[in-house]
Amino acid sequence: MSCASCQHPTADDQVLCSGFCDGVFHLSCAGLSREATKELCKNPQLGWFCAECVEFRNGNKMGLIGELGVMLDKQKAELLTKLNGSLLTLWNNIQAEFTKNAEKLVDSTAKQALKRLANSRALDTPARNALASPLHGRTPVLTPTADNAPKRRLIDRSPPVVTAAPPSMAHGTAIPPSNIRTVPLEAESRTWLYLSRFAPDVTDNDVLTLVRTQVGTDDVIVRRLVRRDRDSTRPLTFVSYRVGVPVGLSEIALLPSTWPRGIAFREFYRSALDCSAAGLATEHKLPAPEGPP
Repeated sequence: MSCASCQHPTADDQVLCSGFCDGVFHLSCAGLSREATKELCKNPQLGWFCAECVEFRNGNKMGLIGELGVMLDKQKAELLTKLNGSLLTLWNNIQAEFTKNAEKLVDSTAKQALKRLANSRALDTPARNALASPLHGRTPVLTPTADNAPKRRLIDRSPPVVTAAPPSMAHGTAIPPSNIRTVPLEAESRTWLYLSRFAPDVTDNDVLTLVRTQVGTDDVIVRRLVRRDRDSTRPLTFVSYRVGVPVGLSEIALLPSTWPRGIAFREFYRSALDCSAAGLATEHKLPAPEGPP
């Protein structure tokens, strides 16, 4: 412990101030003799005050009450310091415990997820694979029973095949060079149909006459579709046509009641797979039409 006056360590020759400062002083710094110190020890009711505590007591009208207030402030500061340290320690312990429990929870959740995944994969493996595994180099022979008989799948749960629609045509907006000429885009004035399932011996004029009769107009365009990569050595099973009618007759042209039985039809569109400059052809088979031939 250091002397409150000279700040040097104290030994046996020390005296404690009875004032609010609680300071320790050398006997030489306090100006006391050893005999005076012995009297203080013999008589507990006696007290020694340092110069600052004496000045404070003499200058304060309230005396002991003022000194008591200073002591309370000092104890309050000490208490707050201890309390802050305790709260900080408690907060650190709570954080450490929370982090530890969170890590355990994450590990447990991950292990449970991996276990469920392994169980689901095990359930997906057919039981017959385990029954048919070789035992001691011998392959067991399974006799079909009601339990291990193959089951027919009644519902097709495979996702449907989606055919992408042809992309729309974009048009340039920049000013063309002087040596490049373009043809203005004309508004589409026709509805194009795809008619199929005609016998190979049906002529273009026969189809033209049929369309004019069924739609009720002579303004009809009929184009026979011929596939570019068709094998000419193989005979056609049926032929198809691309038919153009006025836009005002679209509803009539797309009615099933407009066309005779045996003819398959839909609205025509071009794509990169079934379109060429010369036209189209088909050897693919459409589903047979309903009703008698």
